[in-house]
Formats: sequence, structure tokens, C-alpha cells
Amino acid sequence: MAIRAATGIESLVWLTDIAGYTRQQAADTMCSSARALLAAALDRHDRHDRPDRRAGGRA
Repeated sequence: MAIRAATGIESLVWLTDIAGYTRQQAADTMCSSARALLAAALDRHDRHDRPDRRAGGRA
């Protein structure tokens, strides 16, 4: 959902109409935001799936 919110038409309109970005600047910003959100989600997923070795889990 966060990626959708960062890359939807509303974000494009806000960045161009309110923030004054060009379409290219808005697209670059939205792409960067989506990549950062995806990377954070994947990192969180990876950490969640790893067993905790201190708790006796096996890797």
C-alpha cells in the first residue's frame, strides 16, 4: 500500500502542481520513494524470516 501511495496519480499531481516539480523530477522522486519502500519491506521480511540463533533456531 505504501508503494501505491508513493507512486499513484495523486502523488504525481501533488509533486507537479503543489511542489512545482517538473514531470521528470516528480517521476524520479516517485521512483526513488518506491525503491526505498520496497527495499525496507524486503529487509524487514528477510529479518523476520531468519531464525534467531540466540533462541536456539537453526540457520
